Amino acid sequence: MRLSLLVVCAWAVWSLPPVQTYGVTVSVSEGRGAAVSGLGAADFLVRFGEVAVTVTEAAPDPRPVSVVVIADGMEAEEALHARAALSAVLRRLRQVPGTRVGLMLGEGGARAPELRDAQEATTEHNRRVSRFFRAEITAPPQDTLAGAAEALMREEGRRRVVLVLSVNRRMDRVPIPEGLIPALRRADIMLGALEVSAGAQGQRLDAALQLIHSTIGGRFERVPDITALESSATRLVSSLMSAYLVTFTTTEPISGAPDIRIANRPRATVIAPAWALR
Repeated sequence: MRLSLLVVCAWAVWSLPPVQTYGVTVSVSEGRGAAVSGLGAADFLVRFGEVAVTVTEAAPDPRPVSVVVIADGMEAEEALHARAALSAVLRRLRQVPGTRVGLMLGEGGARAPELRDAQEATTEHNRRVSRFFRAEITAPPQDTLAGAAEALMREEGRRRVVLVLSVNRRMDRVPIPEGLIPALRRADIMLGALEVSAGAQGQRLDAALQLIHSTIGGRFERVPDITALESSATRLVSSLMSAYLVTFTTTEPISGAPDIRIANRPRATVIAPAWALR
């Protein structure tokens, strides 16, 4: 009888679905992008649809950050505001030691940028930003994102971020290349994108950025006009500069991006890429 019971118990354990462990990088901020510190595993609530998972660990991500900043070219009057936004973003990036930055501005097209230490490259970056109002329209967003992913893949051992400031108002939507989404996922990129929503008469927004965001995660915002770009960009880049490594387990199949919330902080801004098997 005892032997039969042991066999039944062994069969029950053997037949249980395996426990899968996943990890995701999560940025948590409040107010003007100020990082929320001191969070632990009990503070993170993670669901995939109706499936709640068990968070086993949450700790600050200690990796230094590599950032590619992408901005569209535009008319001179608009570019004055965009230039101020770019300058504010670069000032914020220099405040975090060890941050490496690459710029993809109008004159950069879709070429993969060179990433350099944010403080050491101050003069070069300021020079490029000062010329920004004379730049032509960049390549479509998906082409610049492909260049950013190519550059960031070389940044090993670092957290990888792309910040897009978009005021390009294209009449036609450009198809997203088949390999772009896998490339962004392989690079484990945290995407932050701002798009100016007020277009000229008869123009409409290109939906490519929003579609890419819905597929790989991160954060996508539309700002009402070009004058709001600086404050929104500074807040977003501040949010992206700190993050937690959140580990969770589940025996249930999961798909899609996680719904991540912070217990007792309903107004916290949570930014996360699509999940990745660890």
